[in-house]
Amino acid sequence: YIETEKFEAAIADLKEVIALEPEHYEAHKRLADAYYLSDRVQQAIYEYNQAIDLNPTDVVALFNLGRAHTYLGNIESAISYYDRAIELYPEFAVALNNRGELLLQLGELDRAKDDFNEAARLDPADPLVTYNLGLAAYYSSEYDVAIEHFNQTLELNAENLDAYYQRGLSYFQLSEYEVAIEDWVYVIEQYPEYAQAHYSIGLAYYFQEDHEQAIEFFTQTLALDARHGFSYYFRANTYMVMSEYALAIKDFSQAIALETELGQAYYNRAVAYYQSGYRYKAIDDFEMVLVASEDPELIAQAEKIITDLKAAP
Repeated sequence: YIETEKFEAAIADLKEVIALEPEHYEAHKRLADAYYLSDRVQQAIYEYNQAIDLNPTDVVALFNLGRAHTYLGNIESAISYYDRAIELYPEFAVALNNRGELLLQLGELDRAKDDFNEAARLDPADPLVTYNLGLAAYYSSEYDVAIEHFNQTLELNAENLDAYYQRGLSYFQLSEYEVAIEDWVYVIEQYPEYAQAHYSIGLAYYFQEDHEQAIEFFTQTLALDARHGFSYYFRANTYMVMSEYALAIKDFSQAIALETELGQAYYNRAVAYYQSGYRYKAIDDFEMVLVASEDPELIAQAEKIITDLKAAP
């Protein structure tokens, strides 16, 4: 029944087995599987624990408990079950990879790399493992290494759009903007609704000072995700460079409403107001920098400008 996704029938049958044989650990485990696959994760956890109580060395049940707790966001609990599974079966590559993903979420990069490297040794043809090695390298600011791992991933699975996107981010961090754009354009060709890829292309053009192209891609991003605060923020900055102050003010206002880069957004909008002849609005925004920013240098700059503007005739 489980294999054919007839979960209710499977659950009913397995409950009957357990009623007759309460210590039938395999029935508890299969019942847990049925619950998990039908999105009743708390009930699955209960039944997996019942199975583990009856058979503490069941590696698969321990692994599935790790997956179930991951699903619920219980990262520490999930890691503890993967620990137990791996202790019993050190060559459990999938468990090593899954534990590595959780350690990566916790920022424990060295431990995550250890797990991914061991998983890669055990199963070098798993593109998910090479992808995760790329992520770990990226978050360690090892961008050349990250690119190598993403290349390996794409050799194993050429359809992994996340690998293209992340490789683009790695090239971006190395200021290789054109190569980054090539990866992100490919992503968009396959998945036109990928808003973050549109934004990233806009950002690459922004840093290349190609203002028209930057605005075009930030605008495309906002057509896909109207609450993408950073697109408003960077489009506003682009308008500032082009002396389009009214448009910049409008976009900075949207970024502020979305609580994006608040201190800098207030500061930049204040400059735009001042350039547009609105001195008192500029003062109001510079005063908001003192509240919204945690950057001592930006606060000091705002305080000086406020003093100068108030002293001006």
